[in-house]
Amino acid sequence: MIFPFVIYTGKKPYNGTKRLIDAFDTSDLLYKMLESTHIIELQSEAIKDIMKDNEAGLAEVMLRESVKKDFCSLLDNNLEINKLIHKSDYKDEIIMYILAHETHSVSTVLDKIYNLAERDKTKIMRALRRIEQKGIKLGEERGL
Repeated sequence: MIFPFVIYTGKKPYNGTKRLIDAFDTSDLLYKMLESTHIIELQSEAIKDIMKDNEAGLAEVMLRESVKKDFCSLLDNNLEINKLIHKSDYKDEIIMYILAHETHSVSTVLDKIYNLAERDKTKIMRALRRIEQKGIKLGEERGL
């Protein structure tokens, strides 16, 4: 089953219709496609309410907070999020997502992630160095 939905993560609360179909002047085909599409508005939801969905909630919070680019505050104020990051099968991906959308330094962010093992920090730093080296190489190739 496919359940189409839209997740809104803008800086201001979404005040529009929750039914995507209402935002369009529709033809029959478009109407059928959009009829069951709903907008999930995360900005005005409390984090504790979003987090009731565990890993799905964690993904929703990551999307919502990426607009603010301040995961350090989020991690400081929400121990439950730290616990879910550690339990997730996608821990490394979540941490890399946080680092890609954060304005604080990598070391600051890694220190905020509760009980992150030193081997995990080292693995993440190695991955970031590889990405940096690829970027440098690509820049040099384009510069030539």
